[in-house]
Amino acid sequence: MKVYVMTMFYQMKTKDIVQSSKWFTEILGFQSLYQFRNQENQVMMDHLRLADYQDLMLIAAEAFTVGDGAILNVAMNDLQNIAQKIPAKWIVEPLMEKPWNALEMTIKDPNGYLFTLTEAIRKNESDFQTLMDQAKDYFQ
Repeated sequence: MKVYVMTMFYQMKTKDIVQSSKWFTEILGFQSLYQFRNQENQVMMDHLRLADYQDLMLIAAEAFTVGDGAILNVAMNDLQNIAQKIPAKWIVEPLMEKPWNALEMTIKDPNGYLFTLTEAIRKNESDFQTLMDQAKDYFQ
């Protein structure tokens, strides 16, 4: 395990940390790096990592509200194969090619948090401005 200062990471509250940890490890391929446990040996925090600088901290919580104002974007490799493993009930937006040279899909986890999974593709080698001009049509 590589140790480094995490310049940014996502903390997510969850009512069932065991279920959430299992979901991230089995469906998306994260690994649990470390679990903090309370005096009753219950997991209170699980530090998960997909790749360098792709860390999540799952935090056990009794009550919280999940909104749709934030979507975490996660760069993935082999997204087409990963997408086949994701049950339909978790898919918010199916896998599709986007005009900014990416394959993307948006999913939700068992707590309702939103994630956009992204894989870069090199279909269009346009300069940055041309690519952005093409992409802006997507939002109109």
